[in-house]
Amino acid sequence: MIPSRDHTRVCIIGDGPGGLSIAYFLKMRGYKRVTVLESEGRVGGKCFSLTYRGRSFDIGANYVTSDYAEVLRLAKEFDAPLYSETKVAIATFPEAGPPVFADPFKVLTEHASIFALLWAALQYLWLRFLLRRVIDRPGFMGVSKHPELCRSFADWLTKHGLAILTPMFEVPITAMGYGHLNEIPAPYALKYISVKKFINMGIVGVGLPTRWPKRFVDGFQSLWQKVAASLDVRLDVKIRSIERGDTIRVTADSGGRTEVMEFDRLVVASLLTAPALGAFLPLSPAESDLFGKVVVNPFVLTSYVVEHAAVPRRIIFVLPIPELGAASAMSQQFEDNPFWQFYTRLDRHHQPPKQQVLAAVRRTIGQLGGSIVEGDLHTYTTWNYFPHVGSDALAEGFYDRLEALQGEQHTFYCGGLLAFELVEEIVRYSRHLVESRF
Repeated sequence: MIPSRDHTRVCIIGDGPGGLSIAYFLKMRGYKRVTVLESEGRVGGKCFSLTYRGRSFDIGANYVTSDYAEVLRLAKEFDAPLYSETKVAIATFPEAGPPVFADPFKVLTEHASIFALLWAALQYLWLRFLLRRVIDRPGFMGVSKHPELCRSFADWLTKHGLAILTPMFEVPITAMGYGHLNEIPAPYALKYISVKKFINMGIVGVGLPTRWPKRFVDGFQSLWQKVAASLDVRLDVKIRSIERGDTIRVTADSGGRTEVMEFDRLVVASLLTAPALGAFLPLSPAESDLFGKVVVNPFVLTSYVVEHAAVPRRIIFVLPIPELGAASAMSQQFEDNPFWQFYTRLDRHHQPPKQQVLAAVRRTIGQLGGSIVEGDLHTYTTWNYFPHVGSDALAEGFYDRLEALQGEQHTFYCGGLLAFELVEEIVRYSRHLVESRF
């Protein structure tokens, strides 16, 4: 007999946006015995913020755009205010000497006319609109039925005569850690660059006034701290093992002791790779096969306190995209605050090493004319970013098989792999999972 919502015990592993939004939607659906277990001593997952000189800075997820319907609704409900971000600049860094800065629009029109770019942009909007029933649904189930999409985004752009837009897409996709356009499968890029987001990118690119994107005044993590305060979240819980049968038994270390907890349902909202899951969860052959195909793009955010940097804008993207280990983007969120953040891509073996990354960042700071103060390095945070599979796996039905696993052994999965590594998509998928499976 299936327990009622009042009595069903649900265990959620991970308190990032996936786990916390699942717990929130379950609570809204009437589930009263939902427990979130987190190995870290904080909530938020990749939504991680810190405060420096009275201002909040995002060390992980940052922007909120006009198509973040679920996140904006949560922000309103939990009174998490936002502010509009400043304009951006594009920088080209020579081997030595100061960088050359330009407005995004100038960079886009260097090799193409305004009319050619406008026509390509309209074509993209039309094609993306036509794909809305495939791409805009939660998750990626059914993508394998569209072999024309199971290719790299660069190939998809070329097929449709849109390669002229490559520089426009390199900033949000490659610079922000999702891989080169010839690496990222088209369905992921298309879900990320929605119609609304593309229009917003165009407005920002030509320098027109806009309220988007926004950031949380108190940092993205503050939203999830407020959500978590209304839920049963346990931090610093180190899971030893999980046994799945009629009852889910979780053995974990917490507060200096080992305990066994029993549940009726299990939701895994942590990193969905075979090595990460296998550390505490015996995987079925189907799970081993699927999660063994998942890869991540390691990504580093480094922060320094920097003074005297000479920049025209406080948000800077680097084009052409630099080699791995060099900063592809950097920001000083507030003009009156010297806290700087540098975004660096690594390869899948977490290379180049930390010291090489730091040397490259310090060299960039020097080229900006800046000087590091307050004891050198402030933070160095590595993320296992963008869990995904390749185009071949998409074509072979990876997501159809993964969705078919939902509910097997009373186990469910959510997060960036299922939805795409973007907070809004993760929350949308969580709502869908709860409404369709619980």
